[in-house]
Amino acid sequence: MLLKGEFFLAWRYLKPQKSMISLLTYTSLLGPILGVGILIVVVSVMNGIPRELEKKFISYNAHLTVTGTGSLNNISSLMQHIEQSHSYKSSPVTIGPVLIETKNGDSEVLLTKGILPEKDKDVSKLKDMMTDDAGNSFFINPNEVIISKNIKDLLKLNIGDEVVLHSPEKYKNQLNGAQPEGNPVSAAKFKIAGIFSTGVPEIDKNFMVTHLEAANNLMLLKNGQATQIEIALKNPEKAEEIAIKLKEDKKFKDLRITPWQQQHNVRHLYSWVNHQKAMMTFVLFFIVIGAAIGVAACLFSLVIQKTKEIGILKATGVKPMAIIIVFLTMGGFLGSIGAGLGLGGGLLTLHYRKEVTEIFGFWDKELYKLENVPVHYEFGDISMILVITVLICIAASTIPALLAAAVHPVKALQSKG
Repeated sequence: MLLKGEFFLAWRYLKPQKSMISLLTYTSLLGPILGVGILIVVVSVMNGIPRELEKKFISYNAHLTVTGTGSLNNISSLMQHIEQSHSYKSSPVTIGPVLIETKNGDSEVLLTKGILPEKDKDVSKLKDMMTDDAGNSFFINPNEVIISKNIKDLLKLNIGDEVVLHSPEKYKNQLNGAQPEGNPVSAAKFKIAGIFSTGVPEIDKNFMVTHLEAANNLMLLKNGQATQIEIALKNPEKAEEIAIKLKEDKKFKDLRITPWQQQHNVRHLYSWVNHQKAMMTFVLFFIVIGAAIGVAACLFSLVIQKTKEIGILKATGVKPMAIIIVFLTMGGFLGSIGAGLGLGGGLLTLHYRKEVTEIFGFWDKELYKLENVPVHYEFGDISMILVITVLICIAASTIPALLAAAVHPVKALQSKG
């Protein structure tokens, strides 16, 4: 019998019929379908988490951050040097804690990020994170602030509302009996000029944006100072390499240059996510193995049902190896069909992941630091899942195949099957 004969016979045995064996065949497919579908979903989401976090972090912040032991002085000169000598866009930033208080008496301690809008638009993508009702309010004045949608909902604020920002630095100086230079007022009124949303709860819950002049006033810094300078690169992936080169510049001798990978501890995040993905994949592959046992049970039933046919084949000279190939092919067919349907189901679930999440509510925003479920398709991972699933199903069909090959022709023909 030619090899195509084995394939034809395997398909004939699996061809849908109105019998209990067909129902068992369909049922055995559920295991590979569910196993592959869940694996595709888990692996793709796990691949998407660090990539989406990277994108969000470097959109709100910069690719490189220049800091000193204290505040940076003469930032205009330093930024001019960065642009002229290294051709990078830069923006001064002052970050510090403030207490925000609403007219209703609600309050929250936040970090304020003071920016120069005309410079920040070339460095971060904050302007792209403004919500629809914010208009062009990214270009804020010194008496205006931009808050996140999270803070807006928490404190029940809207655009145009007034809030009071309290300066812990000024309060601390007053308690110590010292009077800061310039404006001695420890609190000032600000108007809500816009709403932003980064999609990262860690940022949205803790940060607000003010004008650099206002942030410097709250942090007791002078005009021309900042706590850091942010630099934008054309290729963010080379941030670490460029940071090393910039450190060789005498202008940055006493300064610290931090690439975004180190600032947000991305390597640790990748390590944690990869560990979680490996553990989940390991567990889920055991589910696939359990599903393959169902395929083996289906083939056992086929061996029993087709005992007389197997006996006839052997009596006509069909070799045991050909019988083994028939049953291994059936295992491969079932594994391939199950894997294919599981792939389709997994991709469909990922496509409608937002709706699925809303129904089941299983996404932990605090744990994964993202508002929505991310996804990233890795061809290598998906291919590995499909191939291993088919191989496991073929391996599971080995024992039924050997039992079929061991059928004695005479006893098979005498059986009532």
